Amino acid sequence: MRISLLFAIILGATNGILCQNASGYEVPVKVETIYHFNSSVSLEKLAIRKSGEAIVCFDNSPNIYQVDPDSINGSVRHIHTFEGYLVAHGIVEVEDDQFYVAVSNLSVWTHTYVLGSPSIFHVNMTGFPEHPARVREVAHFADAAILNGMEVLSKKEGLIYVGDIPLGVINVLNVNTGHHYVAINNSYTTIYPFNNGSGIYGIHVFQPKHESTKYLYFSNQKQALIARVPIHPKSGLPVGEPEVVVSNLTSVAEFALDKEGNIFAALFSLNQFVRVDHKTNEVLVLAGGPDIDTYTEAVSVVFGRTESDKGKLYAVTIGGFTALHNVGAGLFRLDTQDMAVV
Repeated sequence: MRISLLFAIILGATNGILCQNASGYEVPVKVETIYHFNSSVSLEKLAIRKSGEAIVCFDNSPNIYQVDPDSINGSVRHIHTFEGYLVAHGIVEVEDDQFYVAVSNLSVWTHTYVLGSPSIFHVNMTGFPEHPARVREVAHFADAAILNGMEVLSKKEGLIYVGDIPLGVINVLNVNTGHHYVAINNSYTTIYPFNNGSGIYGIHVFQPKHESTKYLYFSNQKQALIARVPIHPKSGLPVGEPEVVVSNLTSVAEFALDKEGNIFAALFSLNQFVRVDHKTNEVLVLAGGPDIDTYTEAVSVVFGRTESDKGKLYAVTIGGFTALHNVGAGLFRLDTQDMAVV
């Protein structure tokens, strides 16, 4: 989602965790343009189906589309329009082809939102595109502002995390019952020190090797950091104090974790996709830069799921939709096979 250019907030090392400058070293990787949208489209989040197709959520309309990455310049199919809403900002898959999408009423031009407007919808993609997607509302969030980051907490119980960007909280939703509650709320999830901009963004559950503890990792765009908090595997509530994993990641948006805990992140205002080493916190720039408009407003990343896409990173950009220089949103595939443990 759109923000003003923000400067990184310099945070001290927490519990011995190192800080690192996001400029880092440049290690360019091969990048394929899967699909380049025109200037009327702004993208936000994406997910990859088990069969390999990408699902993209629009930032400037309540639409989700499917893009076939294996056809020439992609093959785009409309999946669904969420009537009565303005944006589709979050997506997560619980069971195969069972996606949940977060929608809200947000003006991308004025960055104003309607408090109490967000909802979560179930999108059954089984058989798509031969059969239309089946869509139903799961839950309405009467106290929410803008729902964005989403992650599975328990597939068996149907529990997912849902982040609220402006309010700085992370909810747990039972997709089977619609019941939801605030689970995570701490100093690293809030918008600090100002009360505007984008806070909590990407959220991912991760259990490091040789550890019994599960953590919820989350990015905070305003605070320019990725932090983590130990969680209870059933309730999703914190069982310890949060800690900063890496800071000085200017305008960090969505990110992905490989099996080792290496972080692959989109840096919004720097137009970059980067890798953060899980041991050294060394930041490697994989593609893009402040003066490179190909990846204008980098926003989301996710790993591919097919055997041929193993270790490859899919990424989307907003493209400068509200800027004077609008290059159009894009869907890309980065060859990170030599840099990711998947």
